[in-house]
Amino acid sequence: MSLLGRELTEVFAQDDGSILLIKQLFLAMQTRKLRGSTDQRTAAEEESLREMLQAQADCEPIRVQRSGPHLVIDRQRVRTNGDLKLLARSLSSDLERFGIGGFVLDPAIEPQDLSNFLDLYSRLDQVFLESEAAVKVTDSRGVERVVLEEEVEVVPGVTAFPYSPESDAAALDPNERRRQARRTFFRALRGARHVFKQAQLNRIPELRKTRAVVHEMIDTVVEEEFSLLGLSAIHSFDEYTFQHSVHVAVLSVALGQRLGLPRSELASLGVAAMFHDVGKTRVPRKVLWKPGKFDNAEWKLMRKHPLAGARELLRMGGASDLAVRVMLVCAEHHMRFDGSGYPKLGEDWQQGLFSRIVATADCFDAMTASRVYMERPFTPDAVVRYMIENTGRVFDPDLLREFVGLIGLYPVGSLVRLASGELAVVTEPPSQPREVDRPRVRILEAAAAGLAPGEERALAEGALADPRYQIKAGCHPMDFGIEIDDLLQDYYLDDVTEAAA
Repeated sequence: MSLLGRELTEVFAQDDGSILLIKQLFLAMQTRKLRGSTDQRTAAEEESLREMLQAQADCEPIRVQRSGPHLVIDRQRVRTNGDLKLLARSLSSDLERFGIGGFVLDPAIEPQDLSNFLDLYSRLDQVFLESEAAVKVTDSRGVERVVLEEEVEVVPGVTAFPYSPESDAAALDPNERRRQARRTFFRALRGARHVFKQAQLNRIPELRKTRAVVHEMIDTVVEEEFSLLGLSAIHSFDEYTFQHSVHVAVLSVALGQRLGLPRSELASLGVAAMFHDVGKTRVPRKVLWKPGKFDNAEWKLMRKHPLAGARELLRMGGASDLAVRVMLVCAEHHMRFDGSGYPKLGEDWQQGLFSRIVATADCFDAMTASRVYMERPFTPDAVVRYMIENTGRVFDPDLLREFVGLIGLYPVGSLVRLASGELAVVTEPPSQPREVDRPRVRILEAAAAGLAPGEERALAEGALADPRYQIKAGCHPMDFGIEIDDLLQDYYLDDVTEAAA
């Protein structure tokens, strides 16, 4: 097994406690249903459930709900693969049959109340009808079903709540998701600015507050990955270091999501990505913002920022598990996959999974940003080609393959020439990894003031033989006098007040 495979196995073994508990609850209910309440196996599974509840008795109540066809546990959408597939399908189907949105389970529930709930579970729809908290309705297909109208306590420690189709409709509305992505992005940008100001003033960075921003980012990546990735392609919002930190966090969380990391791991990864360059607060501004290339002395100063960031967090009192993980990413994000980067931490030292993820996102964003010393910045597709050429040396091959599947061979912000001769800008990455060269684009049309955005076109929706749906080559916007940031802002930031926020 590869190093990546071993690390992922360890991460999956540490899955979120809420999901593990609901898995055991599901197992106890299924065993009771198949074997009866007096069977020894039933008793054993219920005893395991009680032990898990007792271990989490001091934790917050667990919320289980359905959102469209999905099952959500504590705001984390359950992956419909592996051993969670049956859990997600069965529980979501049960919640729909009972006519409820979901239920809230208190881990401190009394054993007798838990047994009563397990007894009642299979006939909750009838229980609700008898309590007059639910009604029978006939849907558009002529099927009669139960609908819970108000929140109701099933037993002490378990509360059921109604289903809200309005929230699902809003979640599925592209414009609403895009607005949420914008709000998340700008909150993260403000958070990054605050983090670096704290570091400059020798104050302890607030990791927990950063984690809250990252949790919101995770929700948005799950619901509206493309908009958040699109926003991270715009490089004209803020000072480079602040904005770069947010971009790297967005890309890292999106990549972690593609890898299937649990929510708790995604949160830690996002915080580490936000802090990965905090050591640059100890690099003199005249060096950090120098136009042109660095001389040897300046490069020596710049190469100190990974360890400087780790030392700063340690000096400020960082001792939690989260702080240690952030320190490691600070120290390792320039080490390279084959160990040829910096700093040198020993012959046997290898980059951790988080550091390899952040290093991939960091390189992509740094090379695509319009830095002050770059007269002709790299185009996004040129950066992808560079990264592919350096796989196995600079980048982890497994991670880079997933990363390219995420952003595409022509990432958002790429200017491309179609086989039909049309010029277009990429606005959204491909929806499927196998369509890495067929993103969504906006055709540029001749106008009085030059080129203006015209129709949108999803290249993957047309025939591959049709030249209008093929990319012939990437182009450099400077050759056409095009400001890519302006085009992307028109596409993603149609609400000027939110951009100003």
